[in-house]
Amino acid sequence: MLDRMKLLRDKVYPVSDKINIKLYTLNEIYDIGFDVYDEHLSILLMRNYDIADILYFDYNIWYEDVTPFEVLLKNKMWKEALEFFTGIDNLILATEDEGAKYISNYTPNIKSEDLIIIDEEILLKIQNIIRVIHYRKKEKHDLDSKKTSKFVKIKIIERQKYDRTKDKKKQFKTKIKKSS
Repeated sequence: MLDRMKLLRDKVYPVSDKINIKLYTLNEIYDIGFDVYDEHLSILLMRNYDIADILYFDYNIWYEDVTPFEVLLKNKMWKEALEFFTGIDNLILATEDEGAKYISNYTPNIKSEDLIIIDEEILLKIQNIIRVIHYRKKEKHDLDSKKTSKFVKIKIIERQKYDRTKDKKKQFKTKIKKSS
């Protein structure tokens, strides 16, 4: 559970022993520019269904088939937004041999005690803390725009039709095999 008093009085909020969320004051946000601040905030808090149409048309991915971590990495500005709120420089996307992805500040000359790894679990913690700081609820399928909502509904119907057609074809092939 997040300590609300700590959010109001401190400059950073700890996520882990090496990762902190920077708590910007109103003056700092004013100096940075609210549009810049809000853009970073929107990128970090982006949900799959917020960009369902982009995922589908640009990446041919259904919004329910990816994790929030994968969605963040699809956005070209993920690095800048994450560095903005954590203060961690030189973030890169890394992949393990097994294919697991994570974000790290790895450089060839970094000391092991300075190495920071952000995996999906830590990213979710970061997102949840930022949501609480900004009084944003994490609501499932709170489709922000009518366009996205309409797109998702149309695609769900199309997918259901495709699945029914596919099932009918399987049933038909099964009947042919049985009658032979």
